Parts: sequence; structure tokens; C-alpha cells
Amino acid sequence: MIHRHVVAGLLVTLAAGSAWAQQYETDPATGRQYMVTSRIPGKQLQTDTQIVNQPYTVYSDRATVEYQPSYRNVYTPVTEYSWEPYMANRWNPFAQPSVGYHYVPHTRWDVRTETTQIPVTRHETVAEQRTAQVPVTTQRWVDVEHVTRMAVNNTGSDPFTATASAPKPIGGVANLSQDPPHQGSTFGPK
Repeated sequence: MIHRHVVAGLLVTLAAGSAWAQQYETDPATGRQYMVTSRIPGKQLQTDTQIVNQPYTVYSDRATVEYQPSYRNVYTPVTEYSWEPYMANRWNPFAQPSVGYHYVPHTRWDVRTETTQIPVTRHETVAEQRTAQVPVTTQRWVDVEHVTRMAVNNTGSDPFTATASAPKPIGGVANLSQDPPHQGSTFGPK
């Protein structure tokens, strides 16, 4: 018999201690009270993305044109005319041979040096520094606490009576407070 009283006393003490340890929170927006039933610590993966300026190098081809002198020999014909003697009627037995003159061209080649400018294209690779905005994503574990709440009424006595209100009729003829419309439909022939 003594054992029963000791066990009952322990149970009452434990029940009172658990009721004493319960916490209540009030939502500031609605004014409703919630009882915190459990708090479970845990970890959650959090992802952070930051925009970082990252330099990079771009190699581009640059063409430069330079003119270099080029020398070449140009041969041009030069024609000169002169009078040359010749024997007229030399082989003619019926005429007397005589000395005649005729105009004869003489061609020679003169050499002259010409200078021309030849374009020479040079290609070179040029490095150019640029900056790009690159998103860098990092992940880390953060400590979170999962809180379970149960809504209680404003007095805090019964959590299930806070949501009950006046009963509303479902179905029936109570919703027919006005007469139905008396005109016809516009879909048929008139």
C-alpha cells in the first residue's frame, strides 16, 4: 500500500514537472497562443552564392602592315634609226650597180632599276586582361532547431475548442433566401 502511494506521488510530480516545463508562445500578428511541444536540434545545408570579379586573359591576333622597298631591274627597248649604205642593183645584169642609203632601225635594251613598296603583313598575338563577374557557390552546414507547436485557445485550457465556432448549416433550403430569376435564357431561339 505504501508502494502505491509512492508511485502515485512520483507520477503526479512528473506530470506537474512536465506541465511546468511546457512553453507557450504568442503570435504577434494574430494574438493566438501556441504550446511548444518539441524542439529538435539539427543541421541544414545552406548554400551561399557570391559574385566575384575574376581576371582572365584574352589572346587576340593583331595584324600590322609595313611597307618595305623592293628593287627590280626593268629592261626597256630603245630604238635608234640611222642611214646605212647598201649596193643597189648589185646582182642585176641589166643595170649599173650604185650605192644607195636606207633608214635602218637599231634596237638596244637599256636597264634601269625601279624601287617599289611591297606591303608586308605581320601577325602577332596580343594578350589583353579582362575581368568577368563569376558566381561562386559555397555550401556549409548550419545549426537549426525544428520547433513543433500546437495551437491552444486564448485561455490555454483546451487546444481543440479554440477553433470551434458557431455551427454552420450544410445544405438544405436555408440558403434560398431570395427568389430565383424570372427571365429566360439567352441561348435559345427568341
